[in-house]
Amino acid sequence: MRRCVEPFLVRQRFVVVLWQCLVVVREFLFVWELLFVRQQLVVLRQFLLTQASGCCGRCRHQAGLLPAMLTSEQQLAVKGTYAARMTPESDSAVGVLVFRAAPDGSTGYAAAFDSGRARVRLYDLASGGTLATAPLKNTPAGRSRNLEVAVDGPELSVFVDGKRLLHAEDHRHDTGSVGLLAQGGTVTFGPPSVSTITTNLTGWTTSGRTWTASPLGWHADPSQGATARAITATPVYDTALQVDLLLHDAAAIATLLVRTDAKAARGYGVQVDPGQGRLRLYRIDGDVTLGTYPTTIKADTVYRLRVEAEHDELRVHWQTNFLSPDGYSPVITAQDATHTTGRLAVTATSGAVSFENIAAADLVTGIQGWTARSGAWTPDLRATNGSAAQYFTGDWNGTSFTPDEADDPALAGGGGPHEPRTCRRRPGRGPRPAQSAGPRRARRSRAHCARVRGDGASAVRGRESG
Repeated sequence: MRRCVEPFLVRQRFVVVLWQCLVVVREFLFVWELLFVRQQLVVLRQFLLTQASGCCGRCRHQAGLLPAMLTSEQQLAVKGTYAARMTPESDSAVGVLVFRAAPDGSTGYAAAFDSGRARVRLYDLASGGTLATAPLKNTPAGRSRNLEVAVDGPELSVFVDGKRLLHAEDHRHDTGSVGLLAQGGTVTFGPPSVSTITTNLTGWTTSGRTWTASPLGWHADPSQGATARAITATPVYDTALQVDLLLHDAAAIATLLVRTDAKAARGYGVQVDPGQGRLRLYRIDGDVTLGTYPTTIKADTVYRLRVEAEHDELRVHWQTNFLSPDGYSPVITAQDATHTTGRLAVTATSGAVSFENIAAADLVTGIQGWTARSGAWTPDLRATNGSAAQYFTGDWNGTSFTPDEADDPALAGGGGPHEPRTCRRRPGRGPRPAQSAGPRRARRSRAHCARVRGDGASAVRGRESG
């Protein structure tokens, strides 16, 4: 009987031990499964966070993936730079510079340094669409990088450690705030810096040593015996160029150029020469003096210079007092028909000069975001006192405007409700509608022409390409 019971007890003990082992294994598997699932959730969350930069703000908000964003009141508009040093503390962390953004960061542009994916990316905040991307080498977590964005109108560039890696052209956002953005982890940002140049001109090309954005404006420091030039790519016809300038040296000479070329070898210039104590209007090719104005010019004093070129007439305005403005009447007037079109530029010679509020005549309107889709469009000067130097045509429903520089019978149109009418101006009288328009349409035409003509505002010139 005892021999029969012992095997049974051994088997029972073995079953109990085996069961206990299975319980331990089951608990281990359960814990391991929890850890595995938790790990997968962490990986999924990190992936979603790194992908959040490619989503629009609404998507990130709905998904609960809003990153850490900090915006400033500082604006970045036509031309300037924005830079910061950033250090991501993990491979999933993405540091971003936000610029030309809405106050809440819902729209604008962003330049992202993604060490995990070893890339730098420029994208639109609102849509998440990528504008440009480039790979990066040697991007371990914890390594700092200097990220800088430079804007020049629609031209957007991204620099990493001083080297330009991205360039794109986009017209969606022309001004807005700057800010910082951290996604997918912790990012340490160094002190951000913004340098802006107040101007409405784009496509600048500089030469002659250094041009630096400073609190006093665009600081030109020419090399000895050379001329520092900044030339815009915008071609103009009848125009005005106005600049606030400050000469840091009594020997420095500042010059504004109109109707010049890419090498500043032709056109017209106005020199501000404190050594000679005068303003000088001259034709660049041939160095022909067209007029001078004696005046006292001091170093470290701000002056406002404006030159107007309308048809064959050149006018120079000089303002020395900003409390009681004295620059309304031109101090130099000359006639010269050698050049009718060209670029705008500013130069500095024999010393440092700061240029600020560099502005040319442009289309004055509350409508933003103009983009030339076809043909050639250039800023154009309008005459004062509401008399238009350019005539415009536009359809009755106000969908398009084009300059009418010649009495083209085809532009006068017929009597259809949406056919173009020409707004013509007779000397000393108001605009006259096309002859085919009835009394009611004539009233609408007068109102339409008045809206297009404006009150002393500048205009825009359109020219068909090809």
